[in-house]
Amino acid sequence: MTDVSVVVVTHNGGPDVTTALNSIISGSAFAVELVVVDNQSVDDTCQLAAQSGAVVIPLHRNIGYGGAANVGIQAASHDVVVVANQDILVAPNALARMLDNLIAAEGDGAVFSAPGLYRTNGTLAESVHALPRLHTEAVALAVSERMAGTRNITSQAGTYAGAWVSAAFVMARRSTWDTLGGFDPSYFMYVEDVDLFYRAHRAGVRVVWDPSAVVTHAGSSGPWSTETYCGVIRNWARYWRQRRNRKAGAYIFVMGWIGCCLRAVSFPLRAPRDPRQRAYGRMYAGTAWRLMWGK
Repeated sequence: MTDVSVVVVTHNGGPDVTTALNSIISGSAFAVELVVVDNQSVDDTCQLAAQSGAVVIPLHRNIGYGGAANVGIQAASHDVVVVANQDILVAPNALARMLDNLIAAEGDGAVFSAPGLYRTNGTLAESVHALPRLHTEAVALAVSERMAGTRNITSQAGTYAGAWVSAAFVMARRSTWDTLGGFDPSYFMYVEDVDLFYRAHRAGVRVVWDPSAVVTHAGSSGPWSTETYCGVIRNWARYWRQRRNRKAGAYIFVMGWIGCCLRAVSFPLRAPRDPRQRAYGRMYAGTAWRLMWGK
């Protein structure tokens, strides 16, 4: 059986990191090297990771998810490397199934192997997404992803070209990571996976996706900070500047700002007495202000 390195990017993960690492170890019937790249945590994340048997690489500043993942990929010892978030729970045999899928599909060329990512309530959270188009992404940012039809193009296991999956847990050969140059570190957090899979598609690398390989991803349980959502919109603008031109990036930025303004009004109106909806409204309002006037 091929050995696997799992690179987990952490930042103030605390006990969640222990849970994630233990699930990786206990659910694997083959040798797994754990590499934790820590983005300047101020809690006990590094100590807990070391106690779980991980090789810990503490960074002196927070360089973002993709940049830290690149550090871990370069430090990994094995031929197959998984990049993972800190808030995941890997079901037994999920890694083995992903590895089997990788080996079976790469007869026709390089692939990424992805699991089904599930919410903590057991529902499927992430599926295979089509690489975005300019105007559909503009609609997604301004109105909704559902109306744009930019997410979850399939729920059937298979191998897909021109698709992307979440980088919260994804596997590839070391040679594939190296050929693509890893993640673009200019994407501090979010959209770095879309950029990676765009480049993978251009290089002929496909995605094999299997929802029976179960990985639970806790993710965010409430509204993001205004800083985080500003970063999301700016990263989408960066993506389209790189793919098209400056005008395309500016177009996406403006549509993202319009979307924040619309949501700042519509979310509280959905349920005026619901504190959660009001919190989302404040987040979108703050993001709109910050995008226009803040840093």
